[in-house]
Amino acid sequence: MLNLLRVIDNPRQDIPLVAVLRSPIYGLQDEELAKIAAERSGLQYLDNIWAYCDRHEDVLSEKLSDLLDTLQEYRRKAETVSVYELLREIYEETGYYALMSAMPGGEQRSANLDILLQQAIEFAENGHRGIFGFCRYIEMLKKSDIDFGEASIQDENTNAVRIMTIHKSKGLEFPVVFVA
Repeated sequence: MLNLLRVIDNPRQDIPLVAVLRSPIYGLQDEELAKIAAERSGLQYLDNIWAYCDRHEDVLSEKLSDLLDTLQEYRRKAETVSVYELLREIYEETGYYALMSAMPGGEQRSANLDILLQQAIEFAENGHRGIFGFCRYIEMLKKSDIDFGEASIQDENTNAVRIMTIHKSKGLEFPVVFVA
């Protein structure tokens, strides 16, 4: 999702662009990516996509045209809406949130996407705007070793074994405690 935001902000970033093409949203295979890259050597990947769409009329060119149209639409919306609103719209329109929820570990994946939405809210509450600033904000959090890690999907009633310090466990809230 961060790569999609990066591409919406600047579609001339080859690595995030290929990551979006490879993602479940577009699902391109390695052979298709190689066809695009071979279209014209020495150009950025976005230019190769344009060239491929101009020269071919096949299923791949339709997928790529859809990507280009969608990116243009999101770029226009990004000028007027908050990052949070844009993310919510992307989740709904692409079905990405539902898709991640349906995959193995889906509860965890959707919780991580919720964390990204929460970060977008906090970004806006601090008076910031724009996709570029949000991506830099997330990168800054990563560099500052502020680790949000995986979202916690367990609550107090989860039937699970927990390993924690005596200080954290407070000692009296569990019916059975093993001390190592």
